[in-house]
Amino acid sequence: MEYMIARGSAGTGPTLDWNDPGWGNARSETITHFHAKSSSHHPQVEFKTCWNDDGIRVLFRVRDQYVKSVAVKDMDCVCRDSCVEFFVWPGKANGYFNFEFSCGGVLLSQFIRDWTRAPGGFVDFDALTPPELAMVKRVSTMPLRTEEEITTPLDWRLGFFVPFALICGRPGIPVPVSGECWKGNFFKCADDTSHPHWGMWRPVEPLNFHAPQFFDTIRFE
Repeated sequence: MEYMIARGSAGTGPTLDWNDPGWGNARSETITHFHAKSSSHHPQVEFKTCWNDDGIRVLFRVRDQYVKSVAVKDMDCVCRDSCVEFFVWPGKANGYFNFEFSCGGVLLSQFIRDWTRAPGGFVDFDALTPPELAMVKRVSTMPLRTEEEITTPLDWRLGFFVPFALICGRPGIPVPVSGECWKGNFFKCADDTSHPHWGMWRPVEPLNFHAPQFFDTIRFE
């Protein structure tokens, strides 16, 4: 099953407005697969995406609980916080990007060619530089940090915009055209909260989000 990225009319920024007309005919999808190691808390997670000549816009809408975010700066290990993630393998590139966001908007991102685990990360990868990280614009309904876990039910949103100037700035990754297919997956996790969970758009087994063999088709409208 593929996911269609709608052709939108928005500019080069993210939004928290689920009904912004700039989404075009973007449809929402849900994260429904939770790994067996997850706690009893399975948040309700929706996402939608669109694209234009400048890049890709994504918005996550989360009905959550036990929300916590202690990451301070970009490239901190945000998966330990209440976190949403978008992994994407562009066309015939020799690797994929992981865009991981704490609920407050702190970002960890890399371009990964060999996802075999190794000390310091992976066998072959490039961590995004501070100027590259700054190119990914983000907005959130949450503050940057939530040090004391919120244990009552809470709805939050995280939106971001990834410019093609970042993705397609690497050799062998042209700007996509209508009808082109990439591969990807969407995730929700919260490793170090009181109720850890690992949710996936497309299921991954064993528990390792860095498994592009489980990515599914993303088609540009």
